[in-house]
Amino acid sequence: MNGTSIVSGGMSMDQLALALDGEVDADVENQTGLPGWYVVDLTYSPALRGPVAGDTATPADAPDIFTAVQEQLGVKLIRGKKLQPVLVVDHIERPTEN
Repeated sequence: MNGTSIVSGGMSMDQLALALDGEVDADVENQTGLPGWYVVDLTYSPALRGPVAGDTATPADAPDIFTAVQEQLGVKLIRGKKLQPVLVVDHIERPTEN
């Protein structure tokens, strides 16, 4: 992984979802149901993060990561919403001496 590509000789769909987490700035959940290991060679535009310093390997016409995942890997990233647990602190006090 270098901000414009993900290349692996073998990774599970769960590992791919984890790798994509940081690239799309969101939680990615594997819902493919595909077991096993897959060779991954994914090249995409760093459009969400801006240019990557020193990167000259990505073609200027590289697709965004959502398009690249679908075209190059044959799976689809779908934006969705899900409930997340949240902890709310509504009051805090300094401890008193005993």
